[in-house]
Amino acid sequence: MASQLTSLGIAPQFVTFTHVTMESEKYICVRETSPQNSVVIIDMAMPMQPLRRPITADSALMNPNTRILALKGLLPPSSTYRSLRSAHSFHSTARDLISSS
Repeated sequence: MASQLTSLGIAPQFVTFTHVTMESEKYICVRETSPQNSVVIIDMAMPMQPLRRPITADSALMNPNTRILALKGLLPPSSTYRSLRSAHSFHSTARDLISSS
Protein backbone atom coordinates (compact mmCIF):
# COMPACT_ATOMS: atom_id res chain seq x y z
CA MET A 1 0.00 0.00 0.00
CA ALA A 2 2.90 2.39 0.72
CA SER A 3 3.97 2.43 -2.92
CA GLN A 4 0.37 3.03 -3.99
CA LEU A 5 0.05 6.02 -1.65
CA THR A 6 3.36 7.49 -2.78
CA SER A 7 2.19 7.19 -6.39
CA LEU A 8 -0.67 9.53 -5.40
CA GLY A 9 1.78 12.15 -4.19
CA ILE A 10 1.91 11.17 -0.51
CA ALA A 11 5.45 11.50 0.85
CA PRO A 12 6.84 8.23 2.31
CA GLN A 13 7.34 9.78 5.78
CA PHE A 14 3.54 10.14 6.07
CA VAL A 15 2.75 6.49 5.31
CA THR A 16 2.73 5.50 8.99
CA PHE A 17 0.16 4.44 11.59
CA THR A 18 0.24 7.94 13.10
CA HIS A 19 -0.57 9.66 9.79
CA VAL A 20 -2.86 7.23 7.91
CA THR A 21 -6.39 6.16 8.89
CA MET A 22 -8.70 3.77 7.09
CA GLU A 23 -12.13 3.20 8.60
CA SER A 24 -13.36 0.91 5.83
CA GLU A 25 -12.51 0.00 2.26
CA LYS A 26 -14.13 3.26 1.09
CA TYR A 27 -11.77 6.01 2.31
CA ILE A 28 -8.18 6.55 3.36
CA CYS A 29 -7.14 9.74 5.18
CA VAL A 30 -3.54 10.89 5.36
CA ARG A 31 -2.33 13.73 7.58
CA GLU A 32 0.62 15.59 6.10
CA THR A 33 2.65 17.92 8.31
CA SER A 34 5.14 19.38 5.87
CA PRO A 35 5.74 21.45 3.86
CA GLN A 36 2.33 22.60 5.14
CA ASN A 37 -0.33 20.88 7.21
CA SER A 38 -3.01 19.16 5.17
CA VAL A 39 -5.40 16.23 5.15
CA VAL A 40 -5.58 14.08 2.03
CA ILE A 41 -8.81 12.14 1.51
CA ILE A 42 -8.62 9.24 -0.90
CA ASP A 43 -11.95 7.90 -2.10
CA MET A 44 -11.21 4.31 -3.08
CA ALA A 45 -13.89 4.52 -5.78
CA MET A 46 -11.71 7.22 -7.42
CA PRO A 47 -8.22 6.66 -5.98
CA MET A 48 -6.42 8.67 -8.66
CA GLN A 49 -8.27 11.84 -7.57
CA PRO A 50 -7.17 12.48 -3.97
CA LEU A 51 -8.71 15.49 -2.25
CA ARG A 52 -6.14 17.59 -0.37
CA ARG A 53 -7.30 20.23 2.12
CA PRO A 54 -5.17 22.61 4.24
CA ILE A 55 -6.26 21.35 7.68
CA THR A 56 -4.23 20.96 10.86
CA ALA A 57 -5.52 18.15 13.08
CA ASP A 58 -4.15 15.43 15.37
CA SER A 59 -6.13 12.80 13.48
CA ALA A 60 -8.65 12.58 10.64
CA LEU A 61 -11.17 9.89 9.79
CA MET A 62 -13.84 9.63 7.10
CA ASN A 63 -17.25 8.18 7.92
CA PRO A 64 -17.67 5.15 5.62
CA ASN A 65 -21.40 5.75 5.07
CA THR A 66 -21.54 9.50 4.46
CA ARG A 67 -19.09 12.17 3.35
CA ILE A 68 -18.31 13.34 6.89
CA LEU A 69 -14.74 14.01 7.95
CA ALA A 70 -14.08 13.65 11.69
CA LEU A 71 -11.16 15.71 12.96
CA LYS A 72 -9.51 15.50 16.35
CA GLY A 73 -7.43 18.39 17.64
CA LEU A 74 -8.45 20.93 14.99
CA LEU A 75 -6.48 24.07 15.69
CA PRO A 76 -8.17 27.44 16.30
CA PRO A 77 -10.37 28.97 13.58
CA SER A 78 -8.79 29.72 10.25
CA SER A 79 -10.06 30.36 6.75
CA THR A 80 -10.24 26.57 6.25
CA TYR A 81 -12.29 26.20 9.43
CA ARG A 82 -14.69 28.91 8.30
CA SER A 83 -15.08 27.40 4.83
CA LEU A 84 -15.72 23.94 6.32
CA ARG A 85 -18.24 25.41 8.72
CA SER A 86 -20.13 27.29 6.01
CA ALA A 87 -20.10 24.44 3.48
CA HIS A 88 -21.04 21.57 5.81
CA SER A 89 -22.69 20.78 9.08
CA PHE A 90 -19.99 21.36 11.66
CA HIS A 91 -19.88 20.49 15.33
CA SER A 92 -17.09 21.17 17.77
CA THR A 93 -16.74 19.65 21.21
CA ALA A 94 -14.30 20.33 24.02
CA ARG A 95 -14.09 16.67 24.99
CA ASP A 96 -13.60 13.36 23.22
CA LEU A 97 -16.67 11.61 21.89
CA ILE A 98 -17.00 7.91 22.63
CA SER A 99 -19.22 5.66 20.58
CA SER A 100 -20.36 2.27 21.80
CA SER A 101 -21.10 0.03 18.86
